[in-house]
Amino acid sequence: MKKIAIVVIGGLVLSLAACKVSQEQLLCKTWRVAEVDFSEKLVSEPWQKPLIIQQLKDSMIVVLGKDKSYKLYRPGGYEEGSWELNKKTNTLYVRTQHSGSTNTISTLSEDKMEVNVKDKSGMEMQLTLTPYK
Repeated sequence: MKKIAIVVIGGLVLSLAACKVSQEQLLCKTWRVAEVDFSEKLVSEPWQKPLIIQQLKDSMIVVLGKDKSYKLYRPGGYEEGSWELNKKTNTLYVRTQHSGSTNTISTLSEDKMEVNVKDKSGMEMQLTLTPYK
């Protein structure tokens, strides 16, 4: 009886592992900004923060391609480059022609990604992204 239980449990574990979607598969899609937070130090006047947050939520789109391509559509511009995922640290590295960022992923699922973004200039913000439909 013990052997049967071990075989059944082993089979279930293997089945679940085979069905599991990889982090990279979850990342590869078009994302929109659902929530944003950042320090008021990044704006010259406190009243600007809610306006910037709304503008980012209305128009910022991130595309992470299966071919490791990266596209960012944002107010006032467009960037493209590449991305790489460090699975051990849940860190998403983004490189563009003029800049780059280190993004620590705290949550990643089919319908949500929460990430702490830090660019080369030291600017830091927290984003919640959802699939763009």
